[in-house]
Amino acid sequence: MANARNIVNVSSLLEDNSGTGLDHDISAMYGLATPTNSKRGLSSPDDAMVRNKRLTGLQGSPSTSSANVVKVETPTSVKFSSRTNRGDTLITFGHLKSSNWITDNPTLYSCSIKSEGDEVLRKPYRYMYESLRDKAGVLDEIICRLGQDILAHNDMGQEVQSFVQVCHDEIVTLGRICCDEPEGRLNPQSVKLQGNVELSGGRMVPLDLGQVREFSLFPGQIVAVQGINPSGQKLVAKRIATDAGLQMPTKSDRINANSGPLDIIVVSGPFTTKDNLDNEPLKELIKYMRTHKPHVAILHGPFLDIKHQMVENGDLDVAFHEKFNEIMLQLASETADLPTRMVIVASSREAHHHVIYPTPPYVNGLRPEDRERFQFVSDPSLVSIEGVVIGLTSSDIMFHLGREETVMPNSKDRIRRMASHLLQQRSFYPLYPPNVEMSIDFDKYEQYATLSVQPHILIVPSDLAHFFKSINDGLVMNPGRLAKGEQGGVFARLRIHPPSNDQANFIQRVQGEIVRI
Repeated sequence: MANARNIVNVSSLLEDNSGTGLDHDISAMYGLATPTNSKRGLSSPDDAMVRNKRLTGLQGSPSTSSANVVKVETPTSVKFSSRTNRGDTLITFGHLKSSNWITDNPTLYSCSIKSEGDEVLRKPYRYMYESLRDKAGVLDEIICRLGQDILAHNDMGQEVQSFVQVCHDEIVTLGRICCDEPEGRLNPQSVKLQGNVELSGGRMVPLDLGQVREFSLFPGQIVAVQGINPSGQKLVAKRIATDAGLQMPTKSDRINANSGPLDIIVVSGPFTTKDNLDNEPLKELIKYMRTHKPHVAILHGPFLDIKHQMVENGDLDVAFHEKFNEIMLQLASETADLPTRMVIVASSREAHHHVIYPTPPYVNGLRPEDRERFQFVSDPSLVSIEGVVIGLTSSDIMFHLGREETVMPNSKDRIRRMASHLLQQRSFYPLYPPNVEMSIDFDKYEQYATLSVQPHILIVPSDLAHFFKSINDGLVMNPGRLAKGEQGGVFARLRIHPPSNDQANFIQRVQGEIVRI
């Protein structure tokens, strides 16, 4: 079993097609769709599918949906150019304050991103060849591996028993949270627990939550359960544990008083408004970089969004990859004299790219003189910038999780709870079945989409409201979108200060702001 060791070096799709001859019991055991089931396919949904709860991702959020788009005849976005709130700070994070965000010593940090391990997704891979048996094996292994970590972290012992047999005495068992209906929404009455093959034969039984005082569950979540099954037909839970206890990196970062703080901007696409492809928000971002000269700019795709109305309508007069290369060349040429290092995070929503998760890096089509400043990384990735480990993804896991979880009692801080799921489950995308816009290769998911350490900073771009959250001495953040409909959006800027005597934890050294473009 490979952990996520995709910490990359800055210097340096699809439907799940079923294999043939697969026993029907394996398919049923893991709730896997047969080839004739198009519920999670990539083809355009029919009217019935559009009404399905999992299609929200394909239709987009209310601010980005193309359902009610009106064609704008002007070459530029009137709403974007006439905005009056540019540069406004919306929220702040941390107790440290700076008089301005202009980098004093932009060249003192090399901003190296080092690789830790061999499991780094560096290039495209063959997909659409994954069999149901292989997929079932990966899902079963995740229960075994992650379940043991949950048991150890919560002091629940090492002995686990099958929950499908009559047991009047309390037992400890492992499994995956499922919904009793494939198309249903999870609620306290519809929760089932699916066991692994070795202990429970992969069977599912209803999970009675009546004696559990509080819980936060979602489909795909691996849990350890303490309870009884007096009838053999229902597991009555007394305790549910979900946290596998992810640890922070043990090595210290290299930010020091001699070099000063490290400045990073974090931006998530789309990079243009929905009424044109002029990339006005990107141009404004370049102006910001030229003025403030951050050490690192982390840019999450998509750059040419497959949901953009001009892409959907076929209004481009060039190929998708040519338009993408044009954007990259513009970004490179207009920042050529800056010391800022660019980290470009791939997205499965990129019109010219592979629609698969994990998503391989974009192909580097830059000029040789620009390549040293740019690093193209996969979705997801772990990168280490001067020893600061940062988790990167372009998938909207927060939005997808928010539609699927069931909670008791309702938490006041919903965002913190959902962000904690990623760390507790050691995964960039722990939801299963995934949202319909996600086409996951589970063999590569096992290699590249799990977390071996808790990042100092975990970046989860989302259509939900932007946020900063301190969780377990680390930072989880949503930088928002650079463009929203016909209007400008937001981006995030971070300043990581050198350690001092009164700042023992990393999180105490971080300063952040969400700023309007």
